[in-house]
Amino acid sequence: MESQHHAILALMNELSRRNAEHAPKAEMEALLSTLSDLTARHFKEEEAYMAATGYPKLDVHQIIHRELSLKLQEHVRRFATGSGRLGADLLSFLNFWLLAHVNGSDRHAGRDSLGHSKERRLTPEKAPRAIASRPEGLRPVARRR
Repeated sequence: MESQHHAILALMNELSRRNAEHAPKAEMEALLSTLSDLTARHFKEEEAYMAATGYPKLDVHQIIHRELSLKLQEHVRRFATGSGRLGADLLSFLNFWLLAHVNGSDRHAGRDSLGHSKERRLTPEKAPRAIASRPEGLRPVARRR
Protein backbone atom coordinates (compact mmCIF):
# COMPACT_ATOMS: atom_id res chain seq x y z
CA MET A 1 0.00 0.00 0.00
CA GLU A 2 2.93 2.32 0.57
CA SER A 3 3.74 2.13 -3.14
CA GLN A 4 0.16 3.20 -3.86
CA HIS A 5 0.61 6.20 -1.56
CA HIS A 6 3.71 7.15 -3.54
CA ALA A 7 1.85 6.71 -6.84
CA ILE A 8 -1.03 8.87 -5.58
CA LEU A 9 1.42 11.56 -4.46
CA ALA A 10 3.22 11.44 -7.82
CA LEU A 11 -0.09 11.79 -9.65
CA MET A 12 -1.12 14.74 -7.49
CA ASN A 13 2.23 16.40 -8.17
CA GLU A 14 1.84 15.73 -11.90
CA LEU A 15 -1.64 17.27 -11.86
CA SER A 16 -0.33 20.37 -10.14
CA ARG A 17 2.67 20.65 -12.45
CA ARG A 18 0.66 20.13 -15.65
CA ASN A 19 -1.98 22.58 -14.44
CA ALA A 20 0.71 25.24 -13.93
CA GLU A 21 1.98 24.48 -17.45
CA HIS A 22 -1.56 24.96 -18.85
CA ALA A 23 -1.86 21.39 -20.14
CA PRO A 24 -4.86 20.69 -22.38
CA LYS A 25 -8.11 19.96 -20.58
CA ALA A 26 -8.25 16.43 -22.04
CA GLU A 27 -4.86 15.62 -20.52
CA MET A 28 -5.92 16.97 -17.15
CA GLU A 29 -9.15 14.95 -17.29
CA ALA A 30 -7.12 11.82 -18.05
CA LEU A 31 -4.86 12.48 -15.06
CA LEU A 32 -7.88 13.06 -12.80
CA SER A 33 -9.46 9.85 -14.09
CA THR A 34 -6.27 7.94 -13.31
CA LEU A 35 -6.20 9.48 -9.84
CA SER A 36 -9.83 8.47 -9.26
CA ASP A 37 -9.16 4.90 -10.41
CA LEU A 38 -5.99 4.56 -8.34
CA THR A 39 -7.75 5.99 -5.29
CA ALA A 40 -10.66 3.56 -5.62
CA ARG A 41 -8.28 0.61 -5.97
CA HIS A 42 -6.19 1.82 -3.01
CA PHE A 43 -9.23 2.21 -0.77
CA LYS A 44 -10.54 -1.25 -1.72
CA GLU A 45 -7.20 -2.95 -1.06
CA GLU A 46 -6.61 -1.04 2.14
CA GLU A 47 -10.03 -1.98 3.50
CA ALA A 48 -9.39 -5.64 2.64
CA TYR A 49 -6.06 -5.45 4.50
CA MET A 50 -7.73 -3.82 7.49
CA ALA A 51 -10.43 -6.49 7.56
CA ALA A 52 -7.82 -9.26 7.36
CA THR A 53 -5.79 -7.77 10.22
CA GLY A 54 -8.79 -7.07 12.45
CA TYR A 55 -8.41 -3.29 12.38
CA PRO A 56 -10.82 -2.09 15.12
CA LYS A 57 -11.97 1.08 13.33
CA LEU A 58 -12.60 -0.40 9.88
CA ASP A 59 -16.15 0.94 9.86
CA VAL A 60 -14.91 4.50 10.46
CA HIS A 61 -12.21 4.15 7.83
CA GLN A 62 -14.74 2.87 5.29
CA ILE A 63 -16.92 5.93 5.91
CA ILE A 64 -13.90 8.21 5.53
CA HIS A 65 -12.99 6.47 2.26
CA ARG A 66 -16.56 6.79 0.97
CA GLU A 67 -16.77 10.48 1.87
CA LEU A 68 -13.35 11.27 0.36
CA SER A 69 -14.31 9.37 -2.80
CA LEU A 70 -17.55 11.31 -3.09
CA LYS A 71 -15.73 14.62 -2.63
CA LEU A 72 -13.12 13.66 -5.22
CA GLN A 73 -15.83 12.74 -7.72
CA GLU A 74 -17.60 16.04 -7.02
CA HIS A 75 -14.38 17.95 -7.78
CA VAL A 76 -13.80 15.89 -10.95
CA ARG A 77 -17.34 16.67 -12.17
CA ARG A 78 -16.82 20.40 -11.52
CA PHE A 79 -13.52 20.27 -13.39
CA ALA A 80 -15.18 18.58 -16.38
CA THR A 81 -17.69 21.42 -16.72
CA GLY A 82 -15.16 24.17 -16.00
CA SER A 83 -12.33 25.96 -17.71
CA GLY A 84 -9.84 23.10 -17.78
CA ARG A 85 -7.73 24.51 -14.97
CA LEU A 86 -7.58 23.03 -11.51
CA GLY A 87 -9.16 25.47 -9.10
CA ALA A 88 -7.74 26.31 -5.72
CA ASP A 89 -10.52 24.27 -4.10
CA LEU A 90 -9.47 21.08 -5.91
CA LEU A 91 -5.77 21.65 -5.25
CA SER A 92 -6.55 22.35 -1.59
CA PHE A 93 -8.65 19.18 -1.37
CA LEU A 94 -5.88 17.07 -2.91
CA ASN A 95 -3.30 18.54 -0.55
CA PHE A 96 -5.57 18.06 2.42
CA TRP A 97 -6.45 14.49 1.44
CA LEU A 98 -2.80 13.59 1.10
CA LEU A 99 -1.83 15.09 4.44
CA ALA A 100 -4.84 14.01 6.46
CA HIS A 101 -5.56 10.62 5.02
CA VAL A 102 -2.32 9.16 3.75
CA ASN A 103 -0.05 10.69 6.39
CA GLY A 104 -2.57 10.59 9.21
CA SER A 105 -5.35 8.05 9.30
CA ASP A 106 -3.59 5.42 7.17
CA ARG A 107 -0.57 5.49 9.46
CA HIS A 108 -2.86 5.17 12.48
CA ALA A 109 -4.57 2.23 10.79
CA GLY A 110 -1.24 0.52 10.31
CA ARG A 111 -0.34 0.98 13.97
CA ASP A 112 -3.82 -0.05 15.12
CA SER A 113 -3.75 -3.22 13.05
CA LEU A 114 -0.52 -4.08 14.86
CA GLY A 115 -1.98 -3.13 18.23
CA HIS A 116 0.29 -0.12 18.79
CA SER A 117 -2.20 2.73 19.02
CA LYS A 118 -4.90 3.82 21.43
CA GLU A 119 -8.45 3.81 20.12
CA ARG A 120 -9.25 6.93 18.11
CA ARG A 121 -12.11 9.18 19.07
CA LEU A 122 -13.64 9.33 15.58
CA THR A 123 -16.70 7.08 15.42
CA PRO A 124 -18.77 5.96 12.42
CA GLU A 125 -21.41 8.49 13.43
CA LYS A 126 -18.90 11.36 13.56
CA ALA A 127 -16.92 10.58 10.39
CA PRO A 128 -19.27 12.20 7.81
CA ARG A 129 -19.63 15.33 9.96
CA ALA A 130 -15.85 15.58 10.36
CA ILE A 131 -15.40 15.46 6.61
CA ALA A 132 -18.23 17.91 5.93
CA SER A 133 -17.00 20.36 8.53
CA ARG A 134 -14.38 21.71 6.08
CA PRO A 135 -14.85 22.58 2.43
CA GLU A 136 -11.73 20.55 1.62
CA GLY A 137 -12.71 17.47 3.63
CA LEU A 138 -11.40 15.92 6.82
CA ARG A 139 -9.48 17.88 9.38
CA PRO A 140 -5.81 16.99 9.31
CA VAL A 141 -4.81 14.40 11.85
CA ALA A 142 -2.12 15.61 14.24
CA ARG A 143 0.95 13.47 14.24
CA ARG A 144 1.67 11.66 17.46
CA ARG A 145 5.24 11.65 18.69
